[in-house]
Amino acid sequence: GEEFLVEVSVTRISTNNERPVVSVVFWRDITQRKRTETALKESEERYKSMFESIPLPVMVFNVKTLGIMDVNEAAVAHYGYTRKEFVGISMDQIVHNEDLPQFRAISSGPETVRFSLGSRHVKKDGSVIHVDMTAHSIRFSGASHRIAVMNDVTAAKKSAEALQFTQFAVDSAAVGIIWIEENGNVLYANDETCRSLGYSRDELLGMTIQEVDPEYVGDAWKETWSSLKKLGAITLETLYRRKDGSIFPIELTGKIMRYDGRGYLCAIVRDITENRKAEQSLRKREEELKIASN
Repeated sequence: GEEFLVEVSVTRISTNNERPVVSVVFWRDITQRKRTETALKESEERYKSMFESIPLPVMVFNVKTLGIMDVNEAAVAHYGYTRKEFVGISMDQIVHNEDLPQFRAISSGPETVRFSLGSRHVKKDGSVIHVDMTAHSIRFSGASHRIAVMNDVTAAKKSAEALQFTQFAVDSAAVGIIWIEENGNVLYANDETCRSLGYSRDELLGMTIQEVDPEYVGDAWKETWSSLKKLGAITLETLYRRKDGSIFPIELTGKIMRYDGRGYLCAIVRDITENRKAEQSLRKREEELKIASN
């Protein structure tokens, strides 16, 4: 009772007067072939559906010629070319000229099954983007190809560069900058703070504020932190102790900041030794004038 597919061919046999008298019918079971064809079509449709649904741009290109064979919709939307235009160009027009030698060398290596490469790409409108490319080897139509997924990291790269610039500016500031955790540990110190205290940054980051400020003994830091939480910001004069044991006056202006549920004191520290000397000289001069006036 099982149904199956057949392929039928009919041959007519004629007599001498060329009138057909017999029809010969040949048939063969093509059920398995049709099943294979159907499975292959469904597989191709699944591949195409998955290929198009990938949210990142994907390009398939020939290893030898670098000609682009196929792209997904994300590539069309991101790079500005139509699918027809993409198939008419090569990766030479996508990868930035300065990055082409490295791209060619790594993508054409026959032993390279998979590679990752950071490079610059050029969109149709001429704008340059930074891309992390991951490519795998595939083979079809008797030729070697690469299927490459592109991740645009331009925004992340700009953010990282801005962060690096900010870090450089803070590190190089002419005033001391120090970050202190709630428990008193030194979280960060810039170059000027390290110079004025005579410690390296690595040494300072392993210390507590009690080791830097001789006035914080016992529970003094806890009391200061409690006041800081109420006030939010504070400006005070205190003393700092250098690595060589010498003590000098400083003015600290700080603000409590919270991040990821934790509190930090971010402070600007200024050496006021010269101010103190000037104040002492002024008071001495005032006393001398007072005596002379009397």
